[in-house]
Amino acid sequence: RIDVLARWAEARDNGSLVFFYAPAYRYRTDPNDFQNSDQLFHDLGLELRHGLSETLKLRFNEYFNYTDDPSVREFGETLRSDASYILNRIDGGVTYCFSRRSNIDLHAQNLIKRYSEEEVAQESDEDATGGGVTLWGQVSKSVGLLLTGDMTEYGYDNAEGLERGFTAAMGAVGLEAVLSPNFRMGFRAGVENVSYDDSTLEDQSTPYGNATLSVAPIPTTRFSAGAAYSIRNSDVYPFASQESTDLTTDLQWDAVPSKL
Repeated sequence: RIDVLARWAEARDNGSLVFFYAPAYRYRTDPNDFQNSDQLFHDLGLELRHGLSETLKLRFNEYFNYTDDPSVREFGETLRSDASYILNRIDGGVTYCFSRRSNIDLHAQNLIKRYSEEEVAQESDEDATGGGVTLWGQVSKSVGLLLTGDMTEYGYDNAEGLERGFTAAMGAVGLEAVLSPNFRMGFRAGVENVSYDDSTLEDQSTPYGNATLSVAPIPTTRFSAGAAYSIRNSDVYPFASQESTDLTTDLQWDAVPSKL
């Protein structure tokens, strides 16, 4: 990943601008009949932060991805059409601080996904638009509580008349704690309701949750882990949504002291 960073600070205004490019290559040792062994990705990003005042902060992010996934052919026959696509995600938000111990955050996002092959695009192009609000308050020196809600509408192209779109609404309460200078944790728990465009599919409500922890045994090394459960848009045609359980880990190590 290559980053270009700009920062500015004035009496009342402060902010930063980051532009990055991150290429990635995937090689599969044992692809199935419908996969390429080689795959190339290109990620571009723009992240902007700016404080209009000590109490009002703005942010804007744009992420663009190109995934090169050409058709799969064998013995002159096409087993799978070209699945290359572009994906662009924009999100922005504003945070207003009532005091040093409480704030409200509003955010909105939009996602578009467009496939190169027309035959694939007719069923797999997708859009998502949503937004949400989070109220946060510090209840002690090391603990903060939050209340959050979010709603997102998903839509797909449907050449065959399949209604794969749906609306997901989530509400949750959470806790964030800094237990020591080297250890922090947080969790959110709530309910997610999904309403499908297809009248033959029943609306459903499921639990929602995520948890994270971060440990810094020494200043130059940071370890984090997380777990989350939710309902999201499906990766597999012709389904609309899917239950998703995610487990993540991350390790960061500063090889040289930062001068920024």
